This record gives sequence, structure tokens and C-alpha cells, in this order.
Amino acid sequence: MLNGNEGFSNADDNSKNGTLLISWIISIVIYLVLILFIGRWIWNNVLVNLVSGVNKIKNPIDLLWLHILFSLLFGTL
Repeated sequence: MLNGNEGFSNADDNSKNGTLLISWIISIVIYLVLILFIGRWIWNNVLVNLVSGVNKIKNPIDLLWLHILFSLLFGTL
């Protein structure tokens, strides 16, 4: 009745973990691309026109650093 094998297998877990990791990386890349391009467009076309003293962003990496800063400050990272 009890043969010590409860039907648990690690073979499927490795492939699921690999698929999960790849999908997570793809999701993060898509998220960052959207944040950088949409954020740059909003900054340059909206914020510059509405707030005096704000200059256009030339390098999208600056927006990434700003996103990280605000994420750390407001605890949304």
C-alpha cells in the first residue's frame, strides 16, 4: 500500500522554474521599455509645457534613475 513514492517529481519543477524566470525577465524588460519611452514622452511633451523651469530629458536613463528614486522613497519597488 505505501511504497514510499507519493508521486512527487522534481523533473517538472525545473522546467516550470525556467519558464517562470524567462517570463519574469521578459515582463521586466517590457515594463522598463514602456516606462522609459512613455515617461520620456510625457515628460518632454506635457511636463515641460506645464511647469516652468523643467527641461527636456535627453537621456532616458535619467528617467530610470528617477523612477528608482521615487520607488525607494514611496516604497513601491
